Amino acid sequence: MKYLISIFIIMLVSINSFAQEVGIGVSAQGDRTIYMPIEIDTALRLEPSLYYYKSNDTGEFSGSSEEYEILVGLFKLKRQSEKSKIYYGVRAGYTAYHYKSGSDHEHFEGYKIEPTIGLEYSLIENLTVAGDVSFSYSNRNGEARTREYTSTDSELTVRYYF
Repeated sequence: MKYLISIFIIMLVSINSFAQEVGIGVSAQGDRTIYMPIEIDTALRLEPSLYYYKSNDTGEFSGSSEEYEILVGLFKLKRQSEKSKIYYGVRAGYTAYHYKSGSDHEHFEGYKIEPTIGLEYSLIENLTVAGDVSFSYSNRNGEARTREYTSTDSELTVRYYF
């Protein structure tokens, strides 16, 4: 995992050298995702994202679980007005899940693909709010099993560009 994060950070530093605008975004719905939008030009955005979730349960079903994702999104931007634009593209990357309860331990890791379409509106010069919908497919392997998940999601995101 530490090697993946190192590669991710190196990629971000090298991409920043030619990016027009760089920003940071957080999901306003509280799903623990941080976005780092990088406007390559007026019609193309690269958007790495990090997701992390950890829970500890006590009582009869005590245990702890941890889930994380490192995704990179590539989006086409289409200006609709002076303050709004539509974006569409795909996020893809690494996903993992760990569960531990007493002597029971599970570890699954794999990939996730997430086609997305959204609308972004500029509130002020460097601050935007965006809403998007996505279809998500993930495939995680571990413990001689494969877990596949599909879902749809809608999200409200606030982004600040530097």
